[in-house]
Amino acid sequence: MNIKPGDSLPELVFKDLHNQQEVRFSGNDDQALLFVFWGADLPEKKQRATKILNNIQESLNFYQNRNIRVVSVNIQNNPTLVINEILQNAETTFMACTDPKNYAFNELGAFIMPSILFVTRDGKIAAGIGYSRRLSEILAGKIQVLLNEKTKEQVHNELYPEMTHKTPERNKAETQFNYGMSLVQRNRSEAAAEIFHKAIAADHEFGPPYIELGCILVELGDIETAENMLFRGMDLIPDSTNGKVCMIKLNELVKSRI
Repeated sequence: MNIKPGDSLPELVFKDLHNQQEVRFSGNDDQALLFVFWGADLPEKKQRATKILNNIQESLNFYQNRNIRVVSVNIQNNPTLVINEILQNAETTFMACTDPKNYAFNELGAFIMPSILFVTRDGKIAAGIGYSRRLSEILAGKIQVLLNEKTKEQVHNELYPEMTHKTPERNKAETQFNYGMSLVQRNRSEAAAEIFHKAIAADHEFGPPYIELGCILVELGDIETAENMLFRGMDLIPDSTNGKVCMIKLNELVKSRI
């Protein structure tokens, strides 16, 4: 996204899917906001959107108890039939909107879908999060930190307990990864990509090769696979600096092709 934590939320004008009336969000409502931006032009996006919306629905009490208003926004202007199918499959009960004037693209730079934007009650951008299989836990942790309910260290330790001993699979994955990085340093990106694939196959829970492979695929212009790799890597290592840099590059690549 083009916005960053601390920025003020620009005025957004969406259309309520239920009554087809315009609804405005400006960050001046004295209520925290949680936007779920999604699209459904591809089968994989449909699957991700359904999953992320259902995750939010299952945690709705968590947000409501903290006076956080949850809003689903289809930002690709998909057919109403498709939108309703996704919402029904996700069993959502919170507000659903569309974005016919492309505010999410133009004002926020929300080109990667699905993604989540959390806005504090004083209208400041607090966090943006991309899709991950542990999204509910990661999002809840970020909100608990922002509300001073927990420290960053507590949340990190709960989400990612330290491995007490390395498995043979992890050792193999690390060896493959280190070899792949040596190839990257010698500008042999395509050969490195093959090695990173092997590292991932050795240990699916080892984050670095996902991120490095995603970065290579961004440079090669493979948007869909790069997105998958980077989302998975950032799921496992949310504070990865290289991952964040490559997500920005991916965002710019997606934007250039729209």
